[in-house]
Amino acid sequence: MQDGLELLYVLGLRQRKGAELIACPTCGRIQVDLFTLVQDVRKKLAEEIALPIKVAVMGCVVNGPGECEGADVAIFAGDRRGIIYVQGQKVANVPEEQILDALLAECRKFQADVQAGRAKLGEKKVDILPPDPIGELGSGWEKVQREKNRALPVV
Repeated sequence: MQDGLELLYVLGLRQRKGAELIACPTCGRIQVDLFTLVQDVRKKLAEEIALPIKVAVMGCVVNGPGECEGADVAIFAGDRRGIIYVQGQKVANVPEEQILDALLAECRKFQADVQAGRAKLGEKKVDILPPDPIGELGSGWEKVQREKNRALPVV
């Protein structure tokens, strides 16, 4: 039944009630428990969000910016971190264990802003710039530093 409703929403034959979740198709790059995160986000959005906001949950920064184009609220997860965007603007960088709560807080805030007339659904303020995976997502910086200090073998 849910698939049938989604088809009607996408075709514009039925008005969506509640949030639309765009989820990463996953690949070998995901570094968080994305399946659990998506299910938890889906459940919480159904309980807490009444407006048809678009929420994207992406497992990496490689394809995330393109795949979540048009999302009102988006998160790119990385190595132990998640970066949250609202209408293209980066608003938070949180540890993995805080991703769900922080994402839902931004969704609630965005919904309140729309209801108060401070924001519009589907409005993009800026193009999403992918986060720097070395500096902003997890252990990339640490890995680079280790490599700088490692002796290279002479061949």
